[in-house]
Amino acid sequence: MDRHIEVVGVDHGWPGMKTVSQVSTTGVKEITTEPAFYNNVVEFNGSCYKVGGKRPVGLPLTRFGAEKQDFIDYLSKEKEVAFRFDNE
Repeated sequence: MDRHIEVVGVDHGWPGMKTVSQVSTTGVKEITTEPAFYNNVVEFNGSCYKVGGKRPVGLPLTRFGAEKQDFIDYLSKEKEVAFRFDNE
């Protein structure tokens, strides 16, 4: 199997999620049917998710200290993931 590995750094900043080449609102919603268009769509583990829109993710600044380690643990569960973005 030919694998292309790319390291993607993500900033879960308030209220945007930023990579080196993308900026989007920190909202992610599962799409239950095959999307007609793959713009801002992530395919992961057999499901599709629309990126952007209403933001259900992020840690409020007032809770960051108390929940910092839980958030780090959550983001560190998987060191490597396979996904498709915008059908690539």
